[in-house]
Amino acid sequence: MSGHGFKQSVKNAVEALATAGGVSAWKRRRRALRGGCVILAYHQITDEIQNPHHAAGLIVSISEFHAQMSYLAQSGRVVSLAEAVRASLAPSRGKPGIAVTFDDGYAGVFENAFPILRKHGLPFAVFVTTGVIGTEKTLPGEERFAQVRYPKLGWDQVSKMAEAGAVIGAHGVTHRRLSAIPAAEAREEIERSGAEIERRTGRPTAFFAYPYGGPADHTSETERMIEESGYAAAFLCAGSTVDPPNRFRIDRAPIWSGMSRLAFRNLCDASGSASAVTELSRRLRGPRDGGTPRGRAR
Repeated sequence: MSGHGFKQSVKNAVEALATAGGVSAWKRRRRALRGGCVILAYHQITDEIQNPHHAAGLIVSISEFHAQMSYLAQSGRVVSLAEAVRASLAPSRGKPGIAVTFDDGYAGVFENAFPILRKHGLPFAVFVTTGVIGTEKTLPGEERFAQVRYPKLGWDQVSKMAEAGAVIGAHGVTHRRLSAIPAAEAREEIERSGAEIERRTGRPTAFFAYPYGGPADHTSETERMIEESGYAAAFLCAGSTVDPPNRFRIDRAPIWSGMSRLAFRNLCDASGSASAVTELSRRLRGPRDGGTPRGRAR
């Protein structure tokens, strides 16, 4: 896994986006980037709610997602993940840019979210847990809900999204907490997941999302491993403040079922400051259990 190759892929992505959609679209994105960036984190997009307790932290319905993407398309502020990294590390005044990401690798992303994103021409990224892609395996936490068997993406679906311009990022092999396993196993999770994505899609992956994504789910050692493995940036999923900005601890705002349209718009329109985004994200979470919504498997 070549560090130079990863970083070059990020540079290439930014240059490609500079011309995608024409000059006017690029100017809108540039204006958005002056205000930092809010990075949204989704998981499963489906109307099949198999367990309401589990759904509270995992699922967004198709109609909710469609309404949210329609709003983002009208805003003209959606940016690529590469642009979001740059803006997150140097936020300024003004309305923030917005990036769309998905974690884990549920089939609903391809079946339900992808057509909506393609319809609106919105860039997005999918962080996949490579050990469950193309299998019937469950993710850690799903086994607590006997009836929850949401299908996972197949590698053919992952490749089709990549071919359409989606960024495919790594999310580990088995979705284990990197901070809770031996260093050698953590490094294997980091390196093997990226290598498998490149082997399957023919494209190097520049980005990594920490499984579970909370403040306690990574360490300075895992950050160092990710950097040494050649990734350009790594992401949390906690709505927490990262100060000073760190490209291996870029946070995202988790989105889940039941978020009102007004709350979603307020989150997306927050100032680029980390504190404003953090406060809104905390307010929208509702009851928490150990720092995450009840039943959540990230």
